[in-house]
Amino acid sequence: MISTTNGGTTWIDDNSLLTTDGGATTSTSLLREVFFASASVGWIAGHNSEIWATTNGGTSWTQQTSPTIGTSWLSGSAVSTTDAFISGDSGRVLVTDDGGGTWVQATTAGSIRYGISFVDANTGWTAGNSGDIYATVDAGTSWSNFAQDVPPGTGTLRSIVFTDAANGWAVGTGGEILHTTSGGD
Repeated sequence: MISTTNGGTTWIDDNSLLTTDGGATTSTSLLREVFFASASVGWIAGHNSEIWATTNGGTSWTQQTSPTIGTSWLSGSAVSTTDAFISGDSGRVLVTDDGGGTWVQATTAGSIRYGISFVDANTGWTAGNSGDIYATVDAGTSWSNFAQDVPPGTGTLRSIVFTDAANGWAVGTGGEILHTTSGGD
């Protein structure tokens, strides 16, 4: 992990901050995603079910407990300092409403979830293999498949972002750039 405090002019190697034993050993997992809810509260997600959290802008990190073992977490989205979501392999999605004190596995949403984006504590989308996009309006309790609305032949979607409940974009491995102004309908 590297960080900057001056807009990217210089970067500092901060992997030593990801430790559970005072620095004797550090995380060796592949870390896939860093996402922040504010300037001070954020998370890192990665392989081996690793989740790390900061409440001081990355000065220190605390490992949080994942309810799964061996999952590769691939993407994250935070809508507040308490409400955050992480997606990963096997269609797994995690939800927290207490800043990561407790992560709960939501209903499975399709296959590998490479991207996840939420606009509020209930409304979100995930993207993954074969152009599949799933949406939820109940914080992941249930998911609707929007694959029928994706152009035929769309490859794996690696990232998805929504700016509000209507406007979103997804990008994929075949150069796909998808855009919706209707929430994916």
